[in-house]
Amino acid sequence: EDNGIEGNFKPVTIRTTLGDNWSSGTVDAGSSNRARALVPASRLASSAYGGAPYLDQFPNGETLISIQSSQCREGDGLEQALMRVYIGDNQATDFSFASTPFTTELIKPTGNALWSSLIALDDATVMATSSINTGDDSTPNGVYIVKGSVTRN
Repeated sequence: EDNGIEGNFKPVTIRTTLGDNWSSGTVDAGSSNRARALVPASRLASSAYGGAPYLDQFPNGETLISIQSSQCREGDGLEQALMRVYIGDNQATDFSFASTPFTTELIKPTGNALWSSLIALDDATVMATSSINTGDDSTPNGVYIVKGSVTRN
């Protein structure tokens, strides 16, 4: 997560070349080893929060990144953030095709899904987990897990 790109925290990738093993030094705001993770069409509004990134890779090489994001929510921070998952290429770049594993049917406007992680079970199946505050007294809070399929729409 990077709080130096277009406002609140945003997902970025940091890379080094094979064999460098970070001997070239610190990756700071001006470094060419630092890049936005999301493609322009999928980038978050400057006021939207997009922290706590989690990265995984499918056996076929494609990558996934999840973040907790306030995009499309009433607040602009953790309080109403939802887990968002994006698909990237085999170099962990060009993340797009955003999805929200835990829906607003489960998580009301005052709830959130935080500290999420995911695992690629095979080339088309993902399991996501998140600590969920449903924002609804009749639905229990807790750690939720969902299994899903990759879609690109």
